[in-house]
Amino acid sequence: MRPLLASLTAFLFLFIPSSVLGFGKMSSASTSPSTVASSSREAGLFIETPLVSSSELTKLCSRPVYLKLDTLQASGSFKDRGMAHLCETFKTQKGTKKLISSSGGNAGLACATVGPKLGMEVSVIVPESTKPIVVNKLKSLGADVTIHGKNWNAADELARKRVEEDAEAEYVSPYDHQLLWTGHSTVVDEIVQQLPGVGNTPAMIIAS
Repeated sequence: MRPLLASLTAFLFLFIPSSVLGFGKMSSASTSPSTVASSSREAGLFIETPLVSSSELTKLCSRPVYLKLDTLQASGSFKDRGMAHLCETFKTQKGTKKLISSSGGNAGLACATVGPKLGMEVSVIVPESTKPIVVNKLKSLGADVTIHGKNWNAADELARKRVEEDAEAEYVSPYDHQLLWTGHSTVVDEIVQQLPGVGNTPAMIIAS
């Protein structure tokens, strides 16, 4: 069971309705997914993804298990949600023209995916440990890629320095910004809307 779950959580979300465990039901006042990050959603910067039942995991866990297929986002992960909301807000509220990020993973790919759709230049600083396939993917998306430092901390330091030197650029954290969190939260809003039955809410979320 453990190897199967590990392989799935690398790119999928798993959800178990709380009704199965006897928890309370979701309040009718829950936030509609269409009201959160609505501008970036309407602009097609991220999509609503399917929530599907997993028969195999349901059997293994002896309770309903669902998979949220955010691998269908353009960059291949849920990171598009938060990155879309952050970048779109930067553009409309600050007039940002250039994004500089420090990520050799999904956040960098999401930034390189979303930024050009908004007409923004994207630079990504990655550490030397970044896999060539990721570097090539970033470049294929049009990002300017700099490989710097032994680890993410060194890459992030250079990214912040370049932002300080460029008045048109905005620093994009891979994970640490309220706008990112707000955008990412749309995945939970969708799940609440998509779960079978009225008022169901997940009792457990497993993600990686």
